Amino acid sequence: LIKESTNMSSMTMDDYRNDENFFIMGHNNEGSLYRPSGGYCTEVAIWVGVLPDAAAVNTLYNNGIPIDARVAGEHYTSYHVSKLKAYWQMNENTGTSLADSSTNSYTATMTNGVGWSANVPA
Repeated sequence: LIKESTNMSSMTMDDYRNDENFFIMGHNNEGSLYRPSGGYCTEVAIWVGVLPDAAAVNTLYNNGIPIDARVAGEHYTSYHVSKLKAYWQMNENTGTSLADSSTNSYTATMTNGVGWSANVPA
């Protein structure tokens, strides 16, 4: 998220305000998954606070080839790296657990019948 008022499609910040579960690619309905999205997800990063501007996001996106969120580059600075709370690179290729590549060790669990694909869309 660039700013707290940012939303993704029909999702709003209220979909994430819950201390029970946090869902990626789906709505949070009182701690339960609601309206999961179909599609691919190649990595997820969460920061303490929000990224201050689009320049940092554009650096991370890097024309469709994201940089490692643990490493500063261009407008994505060492300040942003220091605020990285969790970073799941999703490179396990098997199973339902995702290792956190940040220094915080927040293991994530994949649910709702997710699977792995060797074909990453360009």
